[in-house]
Amino acid sequence: MTSLVQLGRPVAGPHAAAGRFHRARWWPTLVVACLAVWVGACGGSQKGKVEATPKTVLVIRSDENTNAGRPLQVLVRAVELQAFLEDSYATVAGLVITPDDTVLAGAVLFPGHELRLSIERPTAPIAVYFLFTEPGSPWKMQLEPPLKWRVEFQLGEHSILEPE
Repeated sequence: MTSLVQLGRPVAGPHAAAGRFHRARWWPTLVVACLAVWVGACGGSQKGKVEATPKTVLVIRSDENTNAGRPLQVLVRAVELQAFLEDSYATVAGLVITPDDTVLAGAVLFPGHELRLSIERPTAPIAVYFLFTEPGSPWKMQLEPPLKWRVEFQLGEHSILEPE
């Protein structure tokens, strides 16, 4: 008796079409089963969903002359008023290299670009520091809660500009 399968493939003949038919028949079922598993895993149910934490977006705008055309570091910290007042430029600059638990976010701002930092909406005061190469006044700003969902900053050449 001759085998109808050679190396896992049906041999040409009257039974070859039947082999292709069986393979073609189970394939759509497999696809539907995989889709069902995927939909279930991606959150098909509301059970166990975690509510999103409210965010505040810090929008920082600069022009080509900001920091004499050089990139600068931006640092966001959770800090009370007394610590904010006592913070020196050198202390804050050190936190860029070795951040502590108060640092919420940090990024590099390139002159002429806009930077957006998204942080969890704080329940305590935060401070935003702009580490200009030659800082003018003000180079840091404290924000008291409750914060809006969006806070905007405009930077000048060596300092934060006052909102118009």
